[in-house]
Amino acid sequence: MAKVTAQEIVKYLENAGASKEDIPTLVMTAFYESNFETEAQNDTTKAIGLFQINASSFYDDNNEPDPSLSKFFKSTGNTLSESDFEEALKDPQYNANFAISYLNDVKANPEQFPIVRDNNNNPFSVWEGYTDYVEPYLNGQMPKGRGTDAAGQKSDVIAGINAYVDAFYSTGSETLGEEPQASDAPDIEAPEVVGGGDFRGGLGQERRIKNFTEREIVSFERSRDKIAQKINPSDPTNPETIRQSSLMLASLKGLDTAEIPIDVRSNYSELDTVILNFLGELSKKKVEGAK
Repeated sequence: MAKVTAQEIVKYLENAGASKEDIPTLVMTAFYESNFETEAQNDTTKAIGLFQINASSFYDDNNEPDPSLSKFFKSTGNTLSESDFEEALKDPQYNANFAISYLNDVKANPEQFPIVRDNNNNPFSVWEGYTDYVEPYLNGQMPKGRGTDAAGQKSDVIAGINAYVDAFYSTGSETLGEEPQASDAPDIEAPEVVGGGDFRGGLGQERRIKNFTEREIVSFERSRDKIAQKINPSDPTNPETIRQSSLMLASLKGLDTAEIPIDVRSNYSELDTVILNFLGELSKKKVEGAK
């Protein structure tokens, strides 16, 4: 059984026509689906390959392919029997090709897929690995670790997060967030708190913030940096690691990160604004509680 790297899966997905924005999510999903084993097979469902495709679920009782698979076969110019399709799925490029074809079909017709419809029309929910591990991570929560002991679970969490980060940088996705310079920092309407003043914070960029409690922000950044070091020890200061670490820590402090729109969560500047305002509210509550 061959095992591939996150960078190799990025290439498979690019060849398959996956969007740059989707690739990090798909690579992390593949990690939790197959551990990057190209011929992985689930003993229960018989799902096969990188993205654990269950071949039998795409054929009817007469061994005829369903609409999604028929569309894929039409694009390849070759219709396969169920057994031949199963064998073809062991090839990582073919597996990725079908995964992207299927994902695009789901995106175009989410209401036709019950599991997607039941998960707010999120097309990635066709993969259990996504809903169990990747989606919580993207919402700012630490994913669950697979393993029989604490050390194994920790190693699994780090490997899963690194799969996302590696893919993110392999595709050049750091440019998608358009990380702003200090001159681009938006004005923030901060709550009035005791101990206000000028402060140049990090959280992805330098910015001048008035009326925020310096100690609260410094404490947040120190804790965030510790999380980033654990997530990505080889490059803990890269923007994506900082973004995910900030989301995780803000979630632990009580911010409902799942309620932050996806486009805001993925934009460095806008996410900074949300978190900084949240920290300002925390400071205000602490000041009010001390009266």
